[in-house]
Amino acid sequence: MSTTISIAGSIIAIFGMVFTLQGQGILGPAESFMVNNPRWIIYGSALVVLGIIMILVSSFSSNYKKMEGSGGSTDSSL
Repeated sequence: MSTTISIAGSIIAIFGMVFTLQGQGILGPAESFMVNNPRWIIYGSALVVLGIIMILVSSFSSNYKKMEGSGGSTDSSL
């Protein structure tokens, strides 16, 4: 499950980067409703942030499950 969320987050972040670059006029066709449009810079930036959050949450949840499965305590002297 965490791998699926991580892949989805990566795809969302990539789309966000494309939208941001199109909004800045760096990427894309000469004429499009997205080119040089500040709204798409905001939308794209939000998607990049959302994708990164999804990747981080997926990573932390998989690490937490690994720690939980190993017994939880690292101190064996207790």
